[in-house]
Amino acid sequence: MIKNEHGQRLCERELGREYSSRHASCHTSNLKLYPGADSVRLSTQLFNAGFQHLGEVTTEWQIECYPHPAIIEIFELPQRLKYKTGKVAAKREGQKVLASLIK
Repeated sequence: MIKNEHGQRLCERELGREYSSRHASCHTSNLKLYPGADSVRLSTQLFNAGFQHLGEVTTEWQIECYPHPAIIEIFELPQRLKYKTGKVAAKREGQKVLASLIK
């Protein structure tokens, strides 16, 4: 959940420490940058439907996933695949590699 007025959340700082050397840091999320964020509304709806955050006693969970670190871990990659930004040819190549890994 985005509850901080400014700066990064603890999870964003921790992911940055772990994954910045692998080009997979997080963008900053806060209420100043994202007032009324759809993700907060979705999380609130899930919470009201019984989906708790980690650490709560329940069988229904909601988690936040950061795609680049997840892809690095799932496919045991040395660094982030560059499929979203950059020159078209580089993005296309990154998309091909990701599609191949998923397949």
